[in-house]
Amino acid sequence: MIYSYNDYIVVAGDYNERVGNIPIDGILGKNGEITTNSNGHKLKDFASVNELKVTNTFFIHKEIHKMAWSARGYRSIIDYILTNKKL
Repeated sequence: MIYSYNDYIVVAGDYNERVGNIPIDGILGKNGEITTNSNGHKLKDFASVNELKVTNTFFIHKEIHKMAWSARGYRSIIDYILTNKKL
């Protein structure tokens, strides 16, 4: 897909990824969850290569509002929204 820098790009989905909370300048903020998994590394690579931001991690939320999945005492963020830097 070819797009111009004037276009708005939004990629949203229910991924099974955990990207962590270690900031990457312009890609990942510090407000994610603590845990990272292999799919999370892939999402960070995808975002970096395509110059996208993982927007969930840039905004402060209460812990109860961050988490999209909960089972057997575990909770995690698995829904992510990626946007280009224009947004």
